[in-house]
Amino acid sequence: MDKGKIKNIIIIVLLLVNVFLAALVIADSARSGVCDAAAERSLLQALQAGGITVDDASVLNIRAIPACALTRNLSREKRLVAAVLGSVDSQDQGGNIVMYYGKNGQACFRGTGDFEILMENDSVPAGSDLAETSRAFLKKLGIDMDAAAATVRSGSSSVVTAVCRYADRPIVNCVVKLTFSETNLLLVTGTCPLTAVRENAGSAALDPSTAVMRLLDYLDSSGYVCSRITDISHCYKMDAAASGEGTLTPLWHFSTDVGEFYLNGITGKAETVTQNN
Repeated sequence: MDKGKIKNIIIIVLLLVNVFLAALVIADSARSGVCDAAAERSLLQALQAGGITVDDASVLNIRAIPACALTRNLSREKRLVAAVLGSVDSQDQGGNIVMYYGKNGQACFRGTGDFEILMENDSVPAGSDLAETSRAFLKKLGIDMDAAAATVRSGSSSVVTAVCRYADRPIVNCVVKLTFSETNLLLVTGTCPLTAVRENAGSAALDPSTAVMRLLDYLDSSGYVCSRITDISHCYKMDAAASGEGTLTPLWHFSTDVGEFYLNGITGKAETVTQNN
């Protein structure tokens, strides 16, 4: 058999293999879709039995997200602080507290993620949009800010309150406040997520069905009379020690007609969310 025929046979075999693999993917996707639809129906029936409706049933198919391990990265932290203060000198204060001094001000960062930055020399003009100025400043610090930022004006000063994010999801207890005069940024305080993040594969996240059933148990045991779920989403809560080690724990966030409820995405227990600062 000549080389041309052998080459054609190999090409045909490869095409058949690709078709076979594509068919497997399609079949697996179809099975997954059937399972999702069945799970959605079961959840709806369980909710309806408890007198609870859901505004959009598709939220019952939201996928679980993993926990993330955190580690403070001092070299990256210094580089990011220098991006807003200029070239900096650092001083270890003990207890995993580091002071930074630069031409545009000074900063103090702790292993827990808590920090303060005092700006000098009018180095950051307020601009016409304080939320956008805050977003640009925090981006230089490596902090991703949630889309919704509250601005409160009091006399000649204004405070922008921003919630930090990881992977496009809010970290409910990592909140930063930026205080502006009429012309420039004065002070930045709050809690930011530690700098090095990696997925924690050792923690099994709750699936949607389990999370919803845990919510029903909690509502029943706590005496809440809920009749409507308006939304289901994910967020994170950060727990960090002074050593600079911590965890981003996923939370299931349920919006209902009787309030907002958060369940730990690993243990299923109800969480009390208190925003720092």
